[in-house]
Amino acid sequence: HALWLSQKREPAKPQAGYPTQEGSETAECTAAEDFCSFYEAQKLFQDSSAYESLWQSLMSPLPVTVRVSRHSALFERTESALAARGWRRRVEFDRSAMSVWEMDNSMYPGEREWAERENRNGTLVFQELVSLVPALLLAPSPQDLCLDLCA
Repeated sequence: HALWLSQKREPAKPQAGYPTQEGSETAECTAAEDFCSFYEAQKLFQDSSAYESLWQSLMSPLPVTVRVSRHSALFERTESALAARGWRRRVEFDRSAMSVWEMDNSMYPGEREWAERENRNGTLVFQELVSLVPALLLAPSPQDLCLDLCA
């Protein structure tokens, strides 16, 4: 029987046949523990190692992803700078005419100042990889008119 965060923070209730101590409470848990407890209770996986893999994946920081603005006069310079600075091009987005680059989160602190300056200058845009998937799947042509209503 799983306890949720709200239940774990309630004072312990006396149960028949069990002595209680005045002021005793159930142990508190963190939001992460409560999140984990919720998904374990869903019994999504028969194998506990599959759940552990999911949990590790959810706890791993995402890479930092940017899209180079093709409308910028500095498009080629920005792509060259990204490559020289160690960013990895996501070539699967090339077919949708998007220039998408990513960097491991652990490497980003040394790039943050540069990347944020380029963002302010309009040469690149920070964008989660999953936000780019609809454009990849739709593969609009230059003459197509698209309206993004997701925000």
